[in-house]
Amino acid sequence: MRPDIAPGGRFPDYALPDHTGTRRMLSEIQDGDPMILVLSRGAFCPKDRQQHRLLVELEPEIRVAYTKMVTVSTDKLLELNEMRTGVGAHWPFLSDPDGYWYWGRPGPEDLRHDLREVTKKIRTDWDLDKPELREAWARGDKKSFWPYGKSLKEVFAKSA
Repeated sequence: MRPDIAPGGRFPDYALPDHTGTRRMLSEIQDGDPMILVLSRGAFCPKDRQQHRLLVELEPEIRVAYTKMVTVSTDKLLELNEMRTGVGAHWPFLSDPDGYWYWGRPGPEDLRHDLREVTKKIRTDWDLDKPELREAWARGDKKSFWPYGKSLKEVFAKSA
């Protein structure tokens, strides 16, 4: 594995073609939200197909948690779309035929746990038992409470 790709580290901001052939940056897809990055060996792999079926079941929960998901696969455009459509996925699939990564296949419970830990770190209002948060709420100061202060258009534009 490359030395700049390590569990817990910052993943490089790749630009790869998506399932429509449009070149996309990972940071553009993420847009400041937590993101699940699935590294796939390709549609030929029955284990990867099964993992993606489980992710499809988890996707509604992921979306309402303001979390993004993207799959980077070694498949070319045709196979990429066959995999995405075949499992019923609605998130971006990116094509990297020259790449190959494997970190294991976390299950839904692993992802829930990891996302909970990430969200605790990035959302200041995660623990509403903090006295300073209760005091701020009582004062009507809601700037620390996500997504207060944003219109529904702003909140849901990020999720589209």
